[in-house]
This record gives sequence, C-alpha cells and structure tokens, in this order.
Amino acid sequence: MKLLYDQGKGKVYLNCIKWLECDDNELLGTAIMAVGNFARNDENCTAIVKEGISKKLIGLLNKYTIENPDIKLLHGLLSTLKNLVVPSKNKSIILEEGLIQTVQPILEIDQDIVIFKLLGTLRLVIDGQEKAAKDLISQKKLLEKLVQIFDNTYHLGVKREVSRFLAWLIKSCHSWDSMRNILQVERTIDCLVSMFSSEDYIMENEALISLNLLSAATIHANDITGIKESSSNDKILKVMFEEQLIKLQIAVVLPYVRIFSHNNKIAENLISLLEKFLQSLILLDHFREKMYGKF
Repeated sequence: MKLLYDQGKGKVYLNCIKWLECDDNELLGTAIMAVGNFARNDENCTAIVKEGISKKLIGLLNKYTIENPDIKLLHGLLSTLKNLVVPSKNKSIILEEGLIQTVQPILEIDQDIVIFKLLGTLRLVIDGQEKAAKDLISQKKLLEKLVQIFDNTYHLGVKREVSRFLAWLIKSCHSWDSMRNILQVERTIDCLVSMFSSEDYIMENEALISLNLLSAATIHANDITGIKESSSNDKILKVMFEEQLIKLQIAVVLPYVRIFSHNNKIAENLISLLEKFLQSLILLDHFREKMYGKF
C-alpha cells in the first residue's frame, strides 16, 4: 500500500480520487474502499484530510443518504471516515466539515452494518472534542434513539457501540450540565452497565470511567469545571441514578476478580467507583445485602 500511495502521488491512489467523482456505483464503491485502505496510518490520514478528501466523502454520504440510501456505499463511506477521524489533528477538521449533521439522519436507517460503522465513527470523532460531545449529549432525542437501537437489535457489535458511544460522550463532555441529560433518559445506565458483561477489559474500563464521572457529578452536584450549588432537581437525579444501579444489581454484575486481574489502573478505577457508591446509604445497603460473606 505504501508503494501504491507514494505520499499521495501514486497513480493508483490518484485514480481512486478521480473515481470519487463518477456516477458508476460499483466504481465509486471501489474507490471509497481503496481510500479507506490507504487511510491506515496517521500520516496518510492527515494528508488525505488536508487534500479535502474527507469533505468530498461527507458530501457523498449526504447524497447517498437522501437519494435512495445505498447501504453498500454508506457502509464504505463510514468505514473510510472512521479511519480518517482517528488522528487527533483530523477530528476538529472533519467536525467542521459537517460530519455530525450529515450522519445523524442515518440513525433512522434500519441496517445494523451501517449503524455499527456510524456509531464507531461518532465515538472516535468526539474523543477530546468537548464542544461536539456537549452538543450531542444535550440532544434528548439522540439519546433516546441510542437506547432504542440498543433495545431493538440482536447485533452484539451495535449494542456495544451504543454503550461505548454513551461512555465516550460522558468522558468527553466535561460538564455536569451535559451529563444530567444522560440521567434524564431512561435506560442509558443499562447500556453502560451492560459493558461489564463484555469480558473486554477496554470496555469494562470505559464503563468504570463513565460511571465514576456520573457518580462524582451526582455526589457533588457540580459542574466539572466550576462548582454550583445543588438544586432539588440534582438531588432527584442522584436518587434516580442510585435506584437504577440497584435495579441493575450493580453489586453483583461488577466483575471484581476479572478487573483486579487486569492492570493496576483499571483496578484503581474500580476502587474509586466503589468509594463513590458507598457514600450513598441506599447503595451501601445494596452492597451489604448482595456481597455479605462473598469475600
């Protein structure tokens, strides 16, 4: 691939870029997947985005979403864009090119392979992008749609991407005002807690981080970046959060042994979470009831 790309000057690569302009869907699909294969390292991805290819792909995404959705092309476009948003330099550029506004209507397309790529692309592009994360997490309809997708699919990959996307939104938004929206939408916590059954230490750690942030915010009822006085609504949300955790049997589903067998950082995140949980009297009673005599 290095020889074919040749720092953006290779004949094969340049032909693929030309084919992005064609009306033949087979040739266009080939070009899109080829660009995705060229976008396999940060250097290539950065150069491809700098050329304006990502903007062209977003334009195609918009075209093939509105005009008779072509599942094969949408899957290829999202796969390629997912590769391109990996480098941190590219995220803000691709966001400014209108990625989020373009992909949101695709959530209404009932095709697991497309939704899987879409959620993965969104998850990666909002990493470290506070404004984008805040904008998305403030959209109640979006959060409700994510829960709906989680509940109505048998595709394990899609379920996991919904959960991971919610976790990354919480991690990236840096705001209690924004996190509050998560707690106001039913079953979002179910999605996060489900990550503990994945037996994937990366996902388990993502769940620990997101629940740590939600717990810290509900305990202190303050913005991550500036303390605010607790409101009665915040107190209600705290109780709702704790009741959801108890309903989900959080004391039982936490994979203690598996987490402690991973690296120290993940174990520290679990300990930190337990310290926050046990500041709540109702959660303390829950853990006493479920864990008495277990260790």
